[in-house]
Amino acid sequence: MLYLVIGGSGSGKSAYGEALLSRAEAKEKFYIATMEVFGREDRQRVERHRQMRAGKGFITIERARKIEGIWLGGGPSGGAVCLKGTQQPSGRDEGIGPERERPAALLESLSDLAANELFGESDEGLPEKGLPDGDDVEDAGGAWTGPGHRSDGLEGPGGLGEGLEGQAAAAFRRIQKGILHLREQCGLLVVVTDAVFSDGTLYPPETEAYIRLLGRLNAWTAGLADQVTEVVCGIPLQLKAGRAGQRADGTALADRRPMA
Repeated sequence: MLYLVIGGSGSGKSAYGEALLSRAEAKEKFYIATMEVFGREDRQRVERHRQMRAGKGFITIERARKIEGIWLGGGPSGGAVCLKGTQQPSGRDEGIGPERERPAALLESLSDLAANELFGESDEGLPEKGLPDGDDVEDAGGAWTGPGHRSDGLEGPGGLGEGLEGQAAAAFRRIQKGILHLREQCGLLVVVTDAVFSDGTLYPPETEAYIRLLGRLNAWTAGLADQVTEVVCGIPLQLKAGRAGQRADGTALADRRPMA
């Protein structure tokens, strides 16, 4: 099951995502932290999140990019996490076990991952893994097909230049593949992301490229997700109901729609 949680800065989305992970019945619960630390404010944020998840039994994986290189153990025999490549670890069970036997994971956050993939450097020791043309990536929200064009007919980040356009397209496809890779391994995958699209401010081309990339990723992930929740001022608003009206923890889903 895939659960998308979206909200603005300080909205409570991270706490809500962690609560979903805590309530999961999985024996192994992974917290995939994607933030790169560049200054004091970042360090304070990381420390705050560490305190939030202290004592919850999460297995933390710090991974700034290339999440398709993460293998989580599934099934009663346990598993392994492979962080230095994209090959399946030896000794892992072949195939995917029943959903209740798979681990649960929280990806915190899609917005950080998008920035890292678009602007960050390659991980040392991890080879670049390009996606060949024709790679079968599920597309619930459209994808770039070339500079300034997408398969869904929407305009690409116009005027950004072919180099930046190509970077955004490659980042989009890598993250798509990574989310599908994690979803296949998990009984529950919670993805936390930011809403950064409402201020109406004009930004430099690089920032505009990031905003467009995150918007496309949010739309694609929401289309793929079983449930989507927006957290506003600590209040969860269900935007997309789950399987047979169930929350990620299996409890009944109340009809809580935002007021028109």
